[in-house]
Amino acid sequence: MFEVQSVYFVELQGYKSPEHSSPLKDISKANVPPKIKSFGWRVVQNGLPVMENLKHRGIEVDFQCPLCGDHEQSILHMLIRCHEAELIRKGEALNVRGIAFSTPPPPPPWLKVNVDAAIFEGNKIGIIAVVRDYMGDVVVETWKTEICDSKANVAEALAMRHALATTLDAGFHFLTVESDCLKLIHHLKKGVKEALAFRMIVSNIRHIIRRCSYISFTHVRRSGNVVAHTLAKLSSSLRI
Repeated sequence: MFEVQSVYFVELQGYKSPEHSSPLKDISKANVPPKIKSFGWRVVQNGLPVMENLKHRGIEVDFQCPLCGDHEQSILHMLIRCHEAELIRKGEALNVRGIAFSTPPPPPPWLKVNVDAAIFEGNKIGIIAVVRDYMGDVVVETWKTEICDSKANVAEALAMRHALATTLDAGFHFLTVESDCLKLIHHLKKGVKEALAFRMIVSNIRHIIRRCSYISFTHVRRSGNVVAHTLAKLSSSLRI
């Protein structure tokens, strides 16, 4: 069976067998869909937009792994070493009924909103929100990608604004909101003033939440926001 992980591990160790002089040839000959081959080529050539590569290209990102939050996200870490990614690959991060909570579930009738944003090459950002009930069932899921020359904090604020507007438009007004962006949560709670772009978006959010019957904001670690993190990273493959 062809596995990108195996090919990358062989390439990383600098090993070349007599029969196969290059992992790229193994990928070319593999009986897999073209998209898988393309992904394999990008892995071997270190061409995936992991945090380590984005940082080396001068893009302002948080270099830590968005899943585990414990190590810098390299291709090696993403494919082989990250324990959270391994759970997702094995399907252990999901429960039967819905998506398992990393933090305590909300009591009825409240819903939990997990929000995140990701920054990619070409000034492209991906934003995602997952809204779940106390059983873990997803009642709202929303994502979008857009071209926006924004810093990480502004992207997180854009994600929060989109998430809350969409959730309220769906008719849900008892919300507990989680984000791993400490600065955004602090500003929403305290109303602290900041740079123009960020301040304007926070002001928009505070105006939007007037429609809520109840809302709370909580900062969580990346491990507590794993669902939104994972989907935000996948959003780079979606069309604008």
